Amino acid sequence: MSSLTKKLNALMLCYTGGSSSYFVEKMKEEAEKRNLDFLIESHTVSPFPADFSKYDVILVAPQVKHCMRQVQGIVEKYNIPVVPIDFTTFGLCEVGKVLDQTLGLFEKKG
Repeated sequence: MSSLTKKLNALMLCYTGGSSSYFVEKMKEEAEKRNLDFLIESHTVSPFPADFSKYDVILVAPQVKHCMRQVQGIVEKYNIPVVPIDFTTFGLCEVGKVLDQTLGLFEKKG
């Protein structure tokens, strides 16, 4: 059980949105099953979203992992963690694993 006490806003960056849209929907379902206040949306890396400041965490789909450094540079001023999702986890749609990893970031922060 998570000790998360605030709403968590996440953004998944992807290439075209096909498989990541499915992954995002499954993450929403998993968060709902756990009764978490968790909002996630997806956006392509080209162009980058205009405003990252409303997000608590950026998830990076494996197809755009090459953009990690650029994304980290953009969100650094907001102190937002950028989390890559590995190919296997993404391909097997292990949304629980990604959700646990994401929640763990904020449970450590307090």
